[in-house]
Amino acid sequence: MNRFLIFCFVFLQFGTFVEVLHAQNPDKAEITPIIKDFGKGITYINSDSTLSTSFRFRTQLRGNFLYDDDELQIDGLFRRFRFRLDGFLLSPQFTYAFQFHLADADFGSQFTTTHGSNRTVIRDANFSYLFENGIQLTFGQGKLPAHRQRIISSGRLQFTDRSIAHSIFDIDRDFGIWFRHQTLLSESFYIREIFCFSGGEGRNQPIDSRGFSYTARLEFLPLGLFASGGDYFEGDLLRENAPKISIAFVYSFNHQAVRSGGQVGFLINSPSDIHTLISDFLFKWQGFSFDGALFLRQRSPSALFTPSAFVFAGYGAHLQSGYFFLDFWEGSVRYSFVTPNQDTRLYSPIQSEYSICLSRYIAGHSIKVQSEFTLIRRRSETQNQVQNLSTFRIQMEVGI
Repeated sequence: MNRFLIFCFVFLQFGTFVEVLHAQNPDKAEITPIIKDFGKGITYINSDSTLSTSFRFRTQLRGNFLYDDDELQIDGLFRRFRFRLDGFLLSPQFTYAFQFHLADADFGSQFTTTHGSNRTVIRDANFSYLFENGIQLTFGQGKLPAHRQRIISSGRLQFTDRSIAHSIFDIDRDFGIWFRHQTLLSESFYIREIFCFSGGEGRNQPIDSRGFSYTARLEFLPLGLFASGGDYFEGDLLRENAPKISIAFVYSFNHQAVRSGGQVGFLINSPSDIHTLISDFLFKWQGFSFDGALFLRQRSPSALFTPSAFVFAGYGAHLQSGYFFLDFWEGSVRYSFVTPNQDTRLYSPIQSEYSICLSRYIAGHSIKVQSEFTLIRRRSETQNQVQNLSTFRIQMEVGI
């Protein structure tokens, strides 16, 4: 009920904001809503273009059929329900973005500290300014410049969700300062540099004075930019008319982290330094897409862990490919694995994932229906056993 009231409050504030725009302009016809393509939301802008706001929402409805060895479980749920407000103030160079979520399955790991519970509906809340020299400065809460599948919205995936490698090596969101810049080296060779200095505790958490987090991402686009930002949605839905490639490298250092994944996960018994190295790549051409990521994570060897509170150390990867047909169907396959270091195998199994997905796009990624079959194998060396999980999902994405 509280989350529903929050949604109503934000929606009413959006309406109030629109009324303010109307009050500032006697000619109300000049500020009628602008409805763009799906995924762009409903936008209001005043007559002198000094103030704008856009409202968007999206939801994922999912049916799960999980077969765990000899037991079949069937359930349905709202996997995600999110709404977003963004726009600019005074100038298109000064922008803001706020995103909230309401679905129970969207909260992640839950725990309570001396500051209270980490259960919060706020996902993003930040302000950005684009300087004349091309550097963009962002302050607030948002996604760290991690691997591509993390930065890509969960509504723009080829599959019903991200890979198991993502779930282990994810560093998600944090509160901090971002620096972004794009450099043109030659006629079509671009480099993007992103750096973030952040608190290290994750979404909406008080900054712990024991340490901070430092994350850097460097992207190379040797064949030019992807059409309409196509390197940040999965699948070649725009059918690139020339080959396009992106290669990126990420380094994240979380000093004296207090959560098992740095910005995500459960509280651990003693702080640990966490080093995460990632490399990801993407290729698209005429409906065909191929992408993947390699992960490596190390931690402080002296940290104290228990089976329920530990920092993962090891390596993993995911590889996936798909083909988008002219009739708006796409078939895709994915392989992912996670291998813990020898000492981490006391707490975490060796995992591999095999997935196949068939998607029907009705309005791009904004409205689509997906069916996916996934097999996950988990091998525990401490218990000397193998667990097989088979999952069939049907998921519908609807958004504006």
